Amino acid sequence: MEQSSIQTKIEELRGKLKQNRTHSPFIVEFTGLPKSGKTTIINRLENVLDTHKLRVHVIEEAATEKVDSRHRSDLFVFNMLCALENLNGVLRASTMRGNFDVVLMDRGVYDSIVWCAFLEKSGLLSPGALRILNQFFSMQQWFSKIDLLVHMGVNRDTYLARSRINCPVVRPARFNEEYFAILSRAYVDAEELLGKVPEATRPELLQYDSSVNLASGCNGSDEYVLAESSKIFSAFALDIADRVINEMLRKSIEKIAVVKKDWLGSSNFDDEMDETAVQRFAQDVFGREPEEKADDYFSGAWRREVEPRVQYIEREAAEKDSSVVQLVSAAYVINNNLFLVLKRSQDEKRVQLRGKLTLIVSGHVDYEDRGLSYGGKNEIENCLLREMSEELEYFDRPVIRPKFAFRIGDDQMGKRHLAIVYAVSTNSNRVQTTGLPAAGDFEGSAMWFTFNELQQKIAEFDPWSARVIERLKIG
Repeated sequence: MEQSSIQTKIEELRGKLKQNRTHSPFIVEFTGLPKSGKTTIINRLENVLDTHKLRVHVIEEAATEKVDSRHRSDLFVFNMLCALENLNGVLRASTMRGNFDVVLMDRGVYDSIVWCAFLEKSGLLSPGALRILNQFFSMQQWFSKIDLLVHMGVNRDTYLARSRINCPVVRPARFNEEYFAILSRAYVDAEELLGKVPEATRPELLQYDSSVNLASGCNGSDEYVLAESSKIFSAFALDIADRVINEMLRKSIEKIAVVKKDWLGSSNFDDEMDETAVQRFAQDVFGREPEEKADDYFSGAWRREVEPRVQYIEREAAEKDSSVVQLVSAAYVINNNLFLVLKRSQDEKRVQLRGKLTLIVSGHVDYEDRGLSYGGKNEIENCLLREMSEELEYFDRPVIRPKFAFRIGDDQMGKRHLAIVYAVSTNSNRVQTTGLPAAGDFEGSAMWFTFNELQQKIAEFDPWSARVIERLKIG
């Protein structure tokens, strides 16, 4: 892929990123055999993206930069330390909202699964322990945070040739032929496991082979291996850059969850909804298996209990389609019987909301909520957790409870939105807005009102908040 082609797409992407800086950075994990060129390609990819004004953060390999090499004498301890560092890197990277556009990881969560398979094949881990670790490292709360996996393959001859470069003392390669073969099989096992993970949680896997054709030039001299490797690495870096930009553009198109209006019927849904009711509703809409069965996908037994009723369509199209109802997750925040209240700024895009008080944090359930990457039990709750993480900070041990569902308004547009409303209790009275661009236009500090104050000032609230206050008066 040529730089000029990337430049055209980059300009479109930069425009979209300026409109919304709230989402987590696009995370790319590099995995692969030693001497396959991961680190070099990461550096070149960083240069390509940085040249085009994308903000890039690189997380270096734990095994070489973060874990003391003295632990290598115990491969199990060493690899577990590396795996936990990898997990730490993924979780920290996913919270770099507004700071970076792309995060490049030199080995991560998927790589931890590979090395667990390597330990089992080397006799250092029992099959039972391997299954437990696979389930742990494949948990949706962090595995789904990876947007793209890049696997770099290499044959043993190229591995040996690259190992000899700039090595003043001839010594055996760190991975002998048997270890190299075991590690190669571990990657095959990891790919098979990845294929069993539900599609909503599974990142796309790109595979490259960086092997050099040693039979065709200069008897495999260092100069030849270096020159050919450099060509391969540069070509791969450009190709991966193109894939990253395409995926970021795809993710920038907001696709929201809708259901057919005919299925919901004419009910206004002014109903109490406890956690069981919300979970049952979510299962009917999204076709998800109950949570306790989720680990069945490791044995190949995972299946949907019901076919999903949800569709994901572009938000603009949903606003124009009167045959569908949009799903919204909303919450009001309570601390010691006081309600969190925010004030919309005069810069708010929606004219009818400018200067209005608001009681609720809300957002459309969208395509990215399928992976439950924010820890929700279902897509609706995951949307709520995502929205709160984008708009609010300084929470302290929030407790989330679904309360009721209702159509958002009495007009035709309002009836085309169904909100599931949660009560969020927190011990913190320091809750504030994050101030991130596109995370809601608010002004001033957060306020805390008693319920009587909410009722007295109800005319100053936006229509959705006023509706919630009226609903709270009833029940």
